[in-house]
Amino acid sequence: MSVKDVHEHIDRNREKDLETLKELVRIPSIASRGQGIEEACSYILGLLRSLGVSAEAYPTGGAPVIFGHIETDKPGAKTVMFYGHYDVQPPEPLDKWDSDPFEPEVRDGRIYGRGVGDNKGQFLAHILALRSYVATGTQLPVNIKFFLEGEEENGSANILDFIIPHKDLLACDLVYDADGGQEPDGRPSMHFGTRGMVDCTFEIETAAKDNHSGHHGNNVPNAAWKMVKFLSTLVDEDGRCAIEGFYDDVIPPTAYEKGMIEALELDPLDVQRVTGAVRPTELSKEDFYMNRMFRPTFNINGLGSGYTGAGYRTIVPGHAVAKMDFRLVKDQDPQDIIEKIRAHIAKYDPDVKLTVGSAVWPSRTDPQIPACRAVMRAVETVYGVKPVIQPLTGATNPEYVFTKIAGLPSICVPYCNADESQHAPNENFTLEKFYQGIHCTAEVLSEIGKEEARR
Repeated sequence: MSVKDVHEHIDRNREKDLETLKELVRIPSIASRGQGIEEACSYILGLLRSLGVSAEAYPTGGAPVIFGHIETDKPGAKTVMFYGHYDVQPPEPLDKWDSDPFEPEVRDGRIYGRGVGDNKGQFLAHILALRSYVATGTQLPVNIKFFLEGEEENGSANILDFIIPHKDLLACDLVYDADGGQEPDGRPSMHFGTRGMVDCTFEIETAAKDNHSGHHGNNVPNAAWKMVKFLSTLVDEDGRCAIEGFYDDVIPPTAYEKGMIEALELDPLDVQRVTGAVRPTELSKEDFYMNRMFRPTFNINGLGSGYTGAGYRTIVPGHAVAKMDFRLVKDQDPQDIIEKIRAHIAKYDPDVKLTVGSAVWPSRTDPQIPACRAVMRAVETVYGVKPVIQPLTGATNPEYVFTKIAGLPSICVPYCNADESQHAPNENFTLEKFYQGIHCTAEVLSEIGKEEARR
């Protein structure tokens, strides 16, 4: 048997593979609520074990980590470890969904449901590719490991509970992740790193309650105005972060990475279509991709105070809150950034209360290593076009635990369509992209298996 037989088996079992995805999506595994985690773990463990994978759920301070491995009888074989996450975002607002988010539905060539793309359908593609290898009796080209966590959507807060005591289990030649969307024009892409992140909440309280704006408008401090004033201290006239030392450790792209940016394309109308922006971007290609990959961001993602409903409620708000995320690039240290935020608060408004959420390091892998070239060949074989090579994605995941802590190379090859509505209502995965993802994993295993084993 050969990889050709594996691909033929995948094509013959499309309905079975789709039903497996539906079964997994029906489990509402929302880590932020502690919901459905045990059930999802049990389902995934059963699926892996049915394929001969030695798999266990390892407890952490939060959701368990699922770790499994299956060995090939091929001498000197390389090892690939698949990373993914089985937790999902909350589905709200429910009234914006066209169907039940946890009762997956196929419409017009897409499957809709919370988690179909982020990330259940994408990591499931790896398991289903293995299923076709096992079902056809085809020799595994490589040893395979699975690392599936249940708190990625919650900042991977407890992932180190597993990593630190079990670092020896992670040894491999490549960590492979399928997450996010492909290019807006449908072409596949590859990423060799992620940005880090600090997310935090700023709160200001000026009174124990809201007050009548006529009686107390000039006498009780307005929390909303106070918050606006504080937020304005975070940005300078050029739109750059004004926190002292914020950019000190930013490392610019290498000449090779700059060349990768030059090879990319930018269609402002495609960006507008995918993002729903009011106007097409006016940024140059260089600025657009530098902003996405090599420049840190400081983003207000939530802002609230007072009354925002219908009509008017004439009050002086006593409380204001702002939520922000800071996307970091190499070599920014998230703990260092947190301390600089604290220093900024102390300087400009000590009344601001800071609560820190996740703190994740950035990650970068050398795209010129042999395993990465093997993946490029596999992606081109399956999709019939060269992948768009991006130095890194602008998003954040816990990839640093592999690259920084375990010293392993890690890459991401998104399988989902660009308009998957990740984290939003009507999340979806086109059936064509789902099946192509399974084929891609099968081919990746085959191509890496051809590489000379690491000494």
